[in-house]
Amino acid sequence: MKKLIFLFFTFLSISCFGKQDAELIIPAAPGGISDVAARVLLKHINDENFKFVLDYKPGAGTLLAINHTASNKNGTSILIITNSIATLPFLPDTSASYDLVRDFILVDYIGSEPLIILTKNDGKINSFTELINRSTVEFLPYGTAGFGTTQHTIMSLIANKNSNFVNVPYKGESHVLTALLTGEIKFSALSIPISKSLIAEEKLKPLAVFSNNRLKEYPNIPTIKELGINDRQFQRYLILVANKNADQKIINHIRTKMNNQDLKKELINLGFDITKPNLNNFFLNELSKMKNIIKDYN
Repeated sequence: MKKLIFLFFTFLSISCFGKQDAELIIPAAPGGISDVAARVLLKHINDENFKFVLDYKPGAGTLLAINHTASNKNGTSILIITNSIATLPFLPDTSASYDLVRDFILVDYIGSEPLIILTKNDGKINSFTELINRSTVEFLPYGTAGFGTTQHTIMSLIANKNSNFVNVPYKGESHVLTALLTGEIKFSALSIPISKSLIAEEKLKPLAVFSNNRLKEYPNIPTIKELGINDRQFQRYLILVANKNADQKIINHIRTKMNNQDLKKELINLGFDITKPNLNNFFLNELSKMKNIIKDYN
């Protein structure tokens, strides 16, 4: 009888606890590019060994999610994040309590993506040049996913200390998109996967692309570099990071799954360039780059 009870509970533990639960933390409201990419990842990293769930922690320009991951030493949290993780420590008046090198490990690099500068297609702003000209005589509010986000960095490069460009922060790209459509803001830089259908419906008008080259989808839309803006070779990327105390089994699992060819194809179809840069000293290099950009444009 005791043997049967032992076998029963052994079976129960295998059935109920065979999968290890882990969290994929999204630093913004649902609907933005980090959410879109996370949902693609989820299809490929969940298996019989690990079950990842999405955990949304929007707020403070991704800082809420970053601080949470830095302080959360339970070992099962993976954060999907942009360049903002290397930007926020240098901004004044932020509550960045983390040290990127001390607190985090780079799990993997997802890819970089172009952003497109958009305005509401209502005939009020018809070109990037017109946008710049209007900024000399009137306030032009633009939307970002918060202070220190990649949108904020890109807009700072475009504004070049022009105080008539005014940042209006939101809790994610999906909220920025809504504000753009309602006319609450005049323009923004958005990810193509979340804006292309509205461009096709002619609800949004593309003015420029923040990319090294013109895009195949929009060959007539110039890059901001062509329009005279120094882009500082800045590109938005998405990476996966974890607390230094994270479970190594989870990290190894994700790194293995990131080599899946179907996953790579899906990321490319979303518009990501999945070519990995040199990841040696990645954090230190990004901190140095962002420190110089902020020094020049803040």
